[in-house]
Amino acid sequence: MMSRTGSNGFTLVEVMVATSVLVMGVVMVYEIFFKSLDYYGFYADYLNLSGWMSEKIWEAEDCIAKTGALSSVDNRPEFKSASKNFEWDLSYWAINEEQGLYVVNLKVLAKQGVRKSRFFKSAYVVYKP
Repeated sequence: MMSRTGSNGFTLVEVMVATSVLVMGVVMVYEIFFKSLDYYGFYADYLNLSGWMSEKIWEAEDCIAKTGALSSVDNRPEFKSASKNFEWDLSYWAINEEQGLYVVNLKVLAKQGVRKSRFFKSAYVVYKP
């Protein structure tokens, strides 16, 4: 058996390996942390917009069911909520005109810095004159 007499420290290779393992661990922790913050921001925006999006879809369904068009639906392309800017687009088209079946699509784009989140909601409407 060999004994290490007279060596009280670590070799340069041991220090380099330990440092590289530590750096990889720190990078992984930071990556997971920032990814979780991104997911949190996305779902916070979703919860903030969910009620508004449902209300817009219901309003569009009501207009189409009564008149067959989205003439009285508020169509401003931007709004601000919780100090964030949102852009939205409400569109519809006939799937089957003889039966009066329409589809309504609502697309919302949330912009915060360089991060952009997209949310979609759809519904089907029957128009009977």
